[in-house]
Amino acid sequence: MKKSKSQPEYVIPPSKIDFEALVKQHGHAKARQLLRTSNIEQHQHDVKQAETDRHQALHKQRAYETLKLSQTAGRASALSIAQKIVAANTSVEALERALEGGSVAGLAGLAKVIKAHEKQKLEERPPHARHEFIEDHKSQYALRSTKWELLVPNNGLHGFPTGMCENLALQTAYIRRINASRNEFVRLTNAEHPQLSVYHFRYLVSLNLSFNKITRLPDNFGELSSLEVLILSNNRISKLPRSFNGLTSLRTLDLSGNSFSYLPEEFGGMMNLADVDLSNNLFSSFPYPLIKLESLKILKISRNAISHLAILPPHLKWKDMFVPIIDEVYGRQIFMNILTRERVRHIELFTTKRIDRAADLHTFQREGTLSYRRRKMWLSVCGIHEWEPASDPQSGKIYYKNNVSGQTSWHLPPSLDSLGLMEVLTELTLRDNPISYLPPSFSRMKQLVKLVMVRNRLKDLPEDIGNMKHLEILDISSNELKLLPVSICDCTALKILHLDDNHLVRLPENLGFLPNLKSFSVNSNRLTALPFSLGYCKTLRTLSCNENMITDPPMMEFTKGLDTVLWYLRNRFMIDKHGKPPLMEYHEIGIAHEVTILKPEFEETITQKMIGAQKDGILNLQLLGLREIPVQILAMKNLRRLKLDFNDYLDVSRGFPPELHRLQALSFRACRLPVLPDNIHVFDRLTNLNLEENRLEWLPDSFCELLALTTLNLSKNHIYRLPDAFHHLTALQTLILESNYLEELCDHFEAFTQLKVLHLGKNRLGEVPDEVCHLENLRVLNLEKNKLTLLPRYINRMALVDLRVGHNKLESLAEDLFQFELGDSVRMFSCVENNLLELPTTIRLLDATCTLEADYNPLISPPQYLLSDGLLVLKNYMAIRAARRKLLYELMVDEDFDLSESSFSPVACEVLEDGTGFLTPDDLAAFDQAVQEYMNGEFFKCPATGEEIVARVTKLRDDRETEMYLRIIYAFLDTLNEIVLVQKDPRFPESSICEIQRPWGRNGEMMNCWAISLVTLLRETGPNMYYPEGRPSVFNMIAQRLPPMAFPFTVDLLKDSIRLYISPYGPVADTEQVTFPACDCVDDIRGKPKRHDPCQKAAVVLAKSVYIDEEADRREEEEDEFLERFETVEDDVRIWLVTDEGRKCLEKEVKKRKAILREELSLREEMLMAQQMKHKKKNEELKGLQGRLSLFLQAAPYEQHGFYTKEEATMAIDKVQDEIAKFHNRIGILTTIVADLKAKLSVDWKTACVNAALDLVQKYCVLAYNEAVTAFRQKALDNGWKRHWDGEDGKAFAEWKRHHVVKKRATDGDDDDDDDAADHTDTSGRGGLQRTTSTNSVRSDTSGGSTNTNASSRRRNKNGELEPEFNWDETSKMEKYNLPVYTRYRQVNGFSFMPK
Repeated sequence: MKKSKSQPEYVIPPSKIDFEALVKQHGHAKARQLLRTSNIEQHQHDVKQAETDRHQALHKQRAYETLKLSQTAGRASALSIAQKIVAANTSVEALERALEGGSVAGLAGLAKVIKAHEKQKLEERPPHARHEFIEDHKSQYALRSTKWELLVPNNGLHGFPTGMCENLALQTAYIRRINASRNEFVRLTNAEHPQLSVYHFRYLVSLNLSFNKITRLPDNFGELSSLEVLILSNNRISKLPRSFNGLTSLRTLDLSGNSFSYLPEEFGGMMNLADVDLSNNLFSSFPYPLIKLESLKILKISRNAISHLAILPPHLKWKDMFVPIIDEVYGRQIFMNILTRERVRHIELFTTKRIDRAADLHTFQREGTLSYRRRKMWLSVCGIHEWEPASDPQSGKIYYKNNVSGQTSWHLPPSLDSLGLMEVLTELTLRDNPISYLPPSFSRMKQLVKLVMVRNRLKDLPEDIGNMKHLEILDISSNELKLLPVSICDCTALKILHLDDNHLVRLPENLGFLPNLKSFSVNSNRLTALPFSLGYCKTLRTLSCNENMITDPPMMEFTKGLDTVLWYLRNRFMIDKHGKPPLMEYHEIGIAHEVTILKPEFEETITQKMIGAQKDGILNLQLLGLREIPVQILAMKNLRRLKLDFNDYLDVSRGFPPELHRLQALSFRACRLPVLPDNIHVFDRLTNLNLEENRLEWLPDSFCELLALTTLNLSKNHIYRLPDAFHHLTALQTLILESNYLEELCDHFEAFTQLKVLHLGKNRLGEVPDEVCHLENLRVLNLEKNKLTLLPRYINRMALVDLRVGHNKLESLAEDLFQFELGDSVRMFSCVENNLLELPTTIRLLDATCTLEADYNPLISPPQYLLSDGLLVLKNYMAIRAARRKLLYELMVDEDFDLSESSFSPVACEVLEDGTGFLTPDDLAAFDQAVQEYMNGEFFKCPATGEEIVARVTKLRDDRETEMYLRIIYAFLDTLNEIVLVQKDPRFPESSICEIQRPWGRNGEMMNCWAISLVTLLRETGPNMYYPEGRPSVFNMIAQRLPPMAFPFTVDLLKDSIRLYISPYGPVADTEQVTFPACDCVDDIRGKPKRHDPCQKAAVVLAKSVYIDEEADRREEEEDEFLERFETVEDDVRIWLVTDEGRKCLEKEVKKRKAILREELSLREEMLMAQQMKHKKKNEELKGLQGRLSLFLQAAPYEQHGFYTKEEATMAIDKVQDEIAKFHNRIGILTTIVADLKAKLSVDWKTACVNAALDLVQKYCVLAYNEAVTAFRQKALDNGWKRHWDGEDGKAFAEWKRHHVVKKRATDGDDDDDDDAADHTDTSGRGGLQRTTSTNSVRSDTSGGSTNTNASSRRRNKNGELEPEFNWDETSKMEKYNLPVYTRYRQVNGFSFMPK
């Protein structure tokens, strides 16, 4: 370790220093130095001592900080780690033990607790705090990234995110780039994060804090020595710190949009600064430090208040008036004042008395004298410049005032003309400043490439601006320029010159000789003419001179384009130089006659072409603007081919010269010929004729005499009909008739046996004759852009190589289109832009090299996007589609469905014709949709197979059949219930409808059924002795009850419903012989009753409860729910009984039961003794009566027996005997009760506890059962379900529903059913089971049957104590809790409990 420096002997604590003694010992200057040194050393000593004391006092907090840095205690904050743990419900002692013991596991566990607490608290944060939390995580992610960037623009931050201020981040995050623009920053660092300082940004390379509210920068901002890019635009900064020049690496600086009015002198020392933006500030003059920046290349200082470009130098300082010299006497250094020649040992001791007495320093002096220089220095030290710009109040012009001599000047003094020193500057932008002139040194910036001075007040430009050879962009729009210096034409690198919105009246004549000028704009000036030299500017691409008074060139020339204007300027330049040219006769050639040549030149061209044609017999006279066939060519004996294309003024109406009869090829393309002359037959040797793009409407009959024609092109004409003898041209091999108005072809088209290429596109053909299919040599057929709806029938027999039928109205293509010769030969097939919904499946037979075009069709099969995948994909698609069609057809036939295969495509519609059963129209439509998805369009996306689709429709057919049968059975059953139970119609007594039972329930259980005779069901009974008014048939009543159906209700349908419907438990109806309790049979002939006994009749037996699969499943689910609740209640009770509370309550209950049993036993024994006494008395009374009866029978006197008759005695004896029998029964019952009570009292403690526990379980199981039943009933009521198993044939559920509806009406009135509260079942009295069951789910939020153990929901007794969770209230009589379901459960599941 380094030894600390000891304080020097002369360092005295400031509180004990004797300054006078030091002055006497060392002198005044040395004493002041010693005093200053002493203060510094004392301050450093105090700081070190304070840090030592603080470190010792916060030793434990260092341990907490170590835990923070390990990322186990969250972010750094003002809270200590102990406070965080307290907030997380963790004791501080746990942390101290973990820290003292050094347990890693303890620290890790503690970290998990704290992190979980922070995650839990995130949701409790207010929106603003949650936003800051998220931004902290963003910053942490940025710090962990490999780019070391923090990008948080436009987030409303008032400071850097908290996550960035964590200790770990401050120590390890070497952040390189920060973009925090458009936030609410006021300062770079703030009091909220005192641990964050400029030191932590020392590795920063780029900093963007634009569009904030920063008012000042930290004083030590210059410590960011690595910073290269600094953007502080649009803030509120007005001053830079003194340390700013410490940013030695800074290259780009943006201070625009602030409040700067000056730059410190130190700013000029930033040698690497190359790009500076000072726009939109408060500068009134050009900052002097800018000219000191040796590397500055780009400067933007727009939108300030700079009215001149005079650069005021910095003022001299006080110490600049002194020069150090050596004292001749003492040999030590002293200082001499330049102005007064005074000598002092220390500059601070100098007084201005002699300066105040010097008159030449306080009066104007003549320039060039010594007094002038002395006054200039003194004024500079006092903060006054030699020259200062000022504004003339009358004209507003800038003039310059000399404060030394008192003179004024309109010209810029050389001492203020320093702008030219910025020789490396390449871009200068001075927009929106009131600058009226440029200094003379401006032209010395020879490296300047771009100069923008828009919206200033420039009156002129420097005359030597031509010295700026590198200037490429010059924009001085919106100024007051009237003339441009001639030297601007020497700026040879100039590419863009914008002079809009000035007062220019004339431009330099040689401006057009700028070799690189591309864009020239002089809008809104006062020009009357453009320099003619612009016509020779070859690089010019943009010329804009709007809003001028230009007459030369005329404005009409500008509307023709730039080339026309330049051509005009070139002509004017030549006219001015050489005068006007002589008039010449010219000839126009070209497609649009855009080329003009002289007449002699035109004639020479024809001559040269004729000379060239002498060799090969081919004469090309196209694009020459001919008005007639040249006479010169008639003498050419060897001419074989003549091209006269694109001579749109050519006139042949007077006929063709017979001298051209040797021609073999003739072309009149685009000659606008309206008709052909009748003597066209003179070309009897013509084999190739091109009449494309003319205006022919018909062909002369002589045209058909050109029998040697093999190639004929009549496209792009107006022909609407071919000559009748057109078929005589049998030698034709190529016939092009496209782009005409043909509506039909000529007759005998099969005569063109040699035809190989036939183009009929872009006509009005509605059909193509079948004769075309007889052209065996035809290889190319183009029928595009017609009105075809069908193709020729036998087109598949043609060996075509190229077939195009696009842009027609075809709606379908024949399925066998490519099945024969066409499929083998075709290599190009196009059917684009038709109305095709599908392509034929025979596409799979095409060769892989074939090109298929079928775009712009409403294709379903294949999908449009598959066309871009190529022919191979389409072939696979069609092969799979054909296989699917075949498979689906076979499967449907196997399932006895009748269908038409043609209805499969292009859109599956009405596929099923017969064998559909009871399928509805919606079902059939859904099946059509399934078939459509399976085999058409994007069938490869269909997840279902053909077997699945057929299986679904088959099952749906069966389900619809079942639904139909079930609907009829329900109507049948409702009709019987209404007749017998509701209306109690006397016309249907038990002799026609009675109740019986059949073993049709679950597991063969007996079910209540209706039995109705077939006569009652099917026949209407006329009036007879039983039914005077007659009786309708039940069948008709069923038909009236049934809802509208797609199928008629018949007896056979009813018979099928009875015979074929099977419930989950078995049959629900049958036809059999039934014995009725009465007979209502009447002889049809005599009309008398038959009185059968017994009366057996054919009848339909129908179960009163008809189950469906869903109801059977719900019944099973309910029973499972009961068992699950019983098990839950039993487990809860067993768990509760082993608790202290449960054991105490059980012991108390057993003791209570023992006491009650003893009390009841005592009472019952007393009652038994009383009955025995009464029984004994009655026996004695009976013996007395029997003795008196014997005396009566012995005819003893009345006084001895007291009876008048024997019957009286017998009645008395019988009465007593009855009373004795009653007493005997009572005694027997009481004896049994007493024996039972003694048996219960005699059981041991363990058995008594088990019995009490069983009673408690049974009680709460029954309560849970009642709750579940209520919930199931409520759910069934909400969903409109039936509950056949709830009571006998669902009567219990019907009764509950009736009471529930009455109760709801009484309590809720007319409220909606959705607002009804679910029933609460609590039959347990105080402390009983309480649970609210949702109408949407049977189960409560807790497990089924579990009790509520929350202390807040338990009741309290009178003493305020919580009552037990379970109790034995109302268990003295367990008969009320007898439940068959629970009995079966108890029989299957035993009960194990081991009480203490």
